[in-house]
Amino acid sequence: MRNIVLISIFTFLMLVPARAEDDNSESRSHVNEDEALKWCFSRFPSAEPAEVSSRSISELAPFKLEDTIAPPGLITKTETVGRLPGYIRKYKGVWIWPAITEPPAFAIFVERLTAEEMTIAFVSRATEENKDYRDGLRKNSRQKLTWNGTAFSAGPDGELESTTTIYISAFSDALLLIRANKREGGPPMCFISSKHY
Repeated sequence: MRNIVLISIFTFLMLVPARAEDDNSESRSHVNEDEALKWCFSRFPSAEPAEVSSRSISELAPFKLEDTIAPPGLITKTETVGRLPGYIRKYKGVWIWPAITEPPAFAIFVERLTAEEMTIAFVSRATEENKDYRDGLRKNSRQKLTWNGTAFSAGPDGELESTTTIYISAFSDALLLIRANKREGGPPMCFISSKHY
C-alpha cells in the first residue's frame, strides 16, 4: 500500500505543470504556487530524489478561519486524550493548503487525538462557486480516522467504499491526505503545518 501511495505522489508531481517564467506577474505567481505545492510533496519520501530540497517560498497567503465553511463547534486547538506516542503527537494542530496569490482553499483541523483515533474537520474557503452547497460542506466536514500502524485511515465506507488516509512528514511540517473510492483515486492533497506556514 505504501508503495502505491509513493508512486501516486511521484506521478502527481510529474503532472504538476512546470511553467516558464516571463515578465508576466501572473505567470510568476503560478510558478510560485507550483513551487509551494512541490515543496510540500517533497517532504514525503519517494523512489525518486525530491525535486525541491528547501523551501524557496517565504511568503504564503494568510489563512483566515472566518472566511471558511467550518462545522459547528469547530475545535481549533487539538484536544489530546491520554499519553500519546511521539509519532502520533506529530498529527496535532492545523494543516493549511499552500497558497500564495489568494487565501488557501482548504485546511484540516485535527480536533481530537488519541493513540488510536483522530477526528478531523476538513474546512473549505467560502467562494461564490460553493455558495449553493455550503450547508452540505459544513455537514460533511468531520471525519473520524483510526491508526493502522502506519497512518490514520477511514473506510471503506458507503456504496462507493470511500477511503481516506492521512500521513505525516518526518519533520511534522507537512500532511498528506489521500482519498479514493472503488471508482477512482483522487489526487493526493498536501498541507503545511500552521507552525511552518
